[in-house]
Amino acid sequence: MISRIEAIHWSEYAQPEWNNSRSVPDALAQLIGAADAESGSFAYDSFLFAVGNNHAGTYYPVLIAAMPFVEEVAVRGPRWPQRSALSVLNDLFGSFHPEPGYEKALLPDIGLQEIETLFRQRVRAFGSSLADIAGGQKPNSQVARDLLDLLTEDAA
Repeated sequence: MISRIEAIHWSEYAQPEWNNSRSVPDALAQLIGAADAESGSFAYDSFLFAVGNNHAGTYYPVLIAAMPFVEEVAVRGPRWPQRSALSVLNDLFGSFHPEPGYEKALLPDIGLQEIETLFRQRVRAFGSSLADIAGGQKPNSQVARDLLDLLTEDAA
């Protein structure tokens, strides 16, 4: 997955002004490499600040480019990376919105898009995989159930 992350032209996506060329790839690597609760929490914070402003509850269009990797970790990752990815998605879906001025963006290969609509569609698209994680007593079942609850509320 790291080689696919490195292949993305991250500079083509609007992102926080404090980012450098490594901010998003490094945050994704931390998410993928979370080994325990502490490193998972650090990865969670790093990712939210790489794609947005965690304190303000906003995200930038670069989130869309990062989503395939977050989805993959959320659906198929080991325990701690999966928990971190699901927690990121819970917060982003539940309470974050695009940074003012970045509600729409011209994205490579897909054109002008409404960022929040596209983000929410992507998360809804893997709802059945979330249901699989939520079932039973798996380590991250509750976190997946929380996200499924948000999807259900949003659809109502």
